[in-house]
Amino acid sequence: MDLEQLRDQASAAVHKLTKEQLLETSKYLKCISESDETAKSKTRRFLIKKMEELLDAVEEEQDQEEACQFVKDLLDFVEKLPAEGTSKSNAGELRQLEELKKQYLQMQKAQAEVKEAIEKEIKTLSEKLVQVNANMAQHDTRAKQEQQAQIEPDEHMGPATPLEEKGKKKRTYERGAESDTREMFIMAIGLWTLLDPLAVFVVDAILGNSVAIV
Repeated sequence: MDLEQLRDQASAAVHKLTKEQLLETSKYLKCISESDETAKSKTRRFLIKKMEELLDAVEEEQDQEEACQFVKDLLDFVEKLPAEGTSKSNAGELRQLEELKKQYLQMQKAQAEVKEAIEKEIKTLSEKLVQVNANMAQHDTRAKQEQQAQIEPDEHMGPATPLEEKGKKKRTYERGAESDTREMFIMAIGLWTLLDPLAVFVVDAILGNSVAIV
């Protein structure tokens, strides 16, 4: 059932409500305040108009799925309204129950959004760690190859040329830079876990990837 059909169904249901039922529904929708002492003096037409205005606002401001759910919740509340003559305490308890259900659904939605954000953060950090591991492994392999290629010059080859000496210094500098990069990365991870409590769980989740770095 699309939003337009739900809206028509809700409007028809609201118009069938008694004055007391309209008051309870208006409080549920927060069209009127619980502490409004003048609420009982409001006419049925006024209460229905307030509800219709609220439904219009929901339809305009929220997306299709959220608006449909809002109208469904309203229909569910109206369907469970006590019949005329039922005690007000029962009506109030029903309204409180529906409000708790709404809060629970909102909490579930918020938890799902947090979970999605954490999963994205884990994925991003995992990809970065894998790339760093690959770079480190490549650098280590290149360093080993360079060490093997560094044969001490014998008396036949003569002393190393200035260009060779310069190459040795450059390789030594690169190895030092790699070590500094590794240490800075580890320090950044440590600082992140101190600043963001959620980071502890993220780092634990990807510990298998980060062991190679440490």
